Amino acid sequence: MNFLILSLLARYLSRDDFGRYQFILAFVTIFQFVMDFGFSSILVREAAVNKPQARRVFGVLQAMMGATSLVAFVAMVAYARWRTHYPQETVSITLAAAATIFFMQCNLTNAIFRAFEKLEWEAVTVLASRVFDLVGTLIVIKTDAGVPGIFTVYLVSQAVHYLLSLTICGVKFVRPAFVVDFDLMKSLFLAAAPLGVAQIFRRVSWQVDVMLLEAMVGLQFVALFSGAYRIVWGLMILPNALGASLFPVLSNLAQSSPQRLLNAYERTLKYLIVLGLFIAVVGTLAAEPIVRLLLGHKYVGAKFAGSVLALQIVIWAVVFIFPSAVFGYVFTALHRQKLFTVCSAACLGINIALDLLLIPRWQHIGACVGTVTAEMVLFALGAFYLARFVGTVSWSQVAFKPLLAAAVMGAQLYFFRDAPPMVLPIALIGAGAVYALMLLMLGTFTADELALWSRRKPKQPTGDEA
Repeated sequence: MNFLILSLLARYLSRDDFGRYQFILAFVTIFQFVMDFGFSSILVREAAVNKPQARRVFGVLQAMMGATSLVAFVAMVAYARWRTHYPQETVSITLAAAATIFFMQCNLTNAIFRAFEKLEWEAVTVLASRVFDLVGTLIVIKTDAGVPGIFTVYLVSQAVHYLLSLTICGVKFVRPAFVVDFDLMKSLFLAAAPLGVAQIFRRVSWQVDVMLLEAMVGLQFVALFSGAYRIVWGLMILPNALGASLFPVLSNLAQSSPQRLLNAYERTLKYLIVLGLFIAVVGTLAAEPIVRLLLGHKYVGAKFAGSVLALQIVIWAVVFIFPSAVFGYVFTALHRQKLFTVCSAACLGINIALDLLLIPRWQHIGACVGTVTAEMVLFALGAFYLARFVGTVSWSQVAFKPLLAAAVMGAQLYFFRDAPPMVLPIALIGAGAVYALMLLMLGTFTADELALWSRRKPKQPTGDEA
């Protein structure tokens, strides 16, 4: 549904307005984790291991997020009034800032769903919100309400989302207990702070390209970059959902079974790299029809004048972003949030440095190169630190074999790069089959994994295997 809304807005808005819309989204997204500051992740961890205290912790963190949200909202509105004399942009930023308050409060209720391992309720509330967004988007297009209309829909949608989530949470799980407990506030803040800073670094790293493009080369290039980048951003729901579902399990394993934690971490890395490589290869070789389908003809231009080359480059970020999305959960489960902060700071610094170097010459293409390089560094640093505290993974199984299978799939798909649009779906299905076959032939998955998928009893290990 995210892709459908993206497609509708890319076609409806001019490039300048689409760039302005993406700039506002990027701006408020940075402040989302100023509001959250790691509170939702800490709530998952604390509620998962000590459910009787979930109500008390929930209430304290909700009050703390209320305070950070107020500070962030005032800062966003003040910036909007200082930045521009364009009234519609000021109104749009104010609406988006208000919507962000509800969005982040939803994260706390979602944290309760995750802690109790009942993610179906989160899925229900998110789906209801996205349906509301879609209907609202169609109304905005029909009435030509422009960018302010889009953010009005976003505000109402997030308010409804929050009320629905809070109601379900109170009826099915726990209601927040509004208590004044300064000792608990202090301990939760100190636990959340390293993760909160890391999340701010991550959000800034994901959005800094848009901010710098707008400042250095203008909204047209923001639109070209964001058209490609939002496709990648839309795919983030996959690793985020997996990481969120595993977080309570990882938190318990970190305390009870380090070896099982290593096994879970290694398998998760492998599955995400396998998925990321498939998406990257397909996105590279089918970039033009994907851009034409999702964004429309005005984003298919000459090599440096459209979003096709941008997508072919930035799609490779998923190979690193997907596994990195789980790192934060693993570091938090291990109570090593500070290390993730260091990794995230390095990623942000490299991204900014490369953007400043490359954007003046290559505009949105330079921003894409900076993004992929920075995500590669974050992945390498995160894997290095986790090898010390979780254990060494088998990179042959986790990365080398999937990379070899992806190369074979890419070679097969390359011959269909100029195929008519009607042939492309068949080519993609064939490529997926080749990829799966190569993964199996190379022994990427263990006998236990294959047995689990086929719902057969896994083979008992022999004495040598044990």
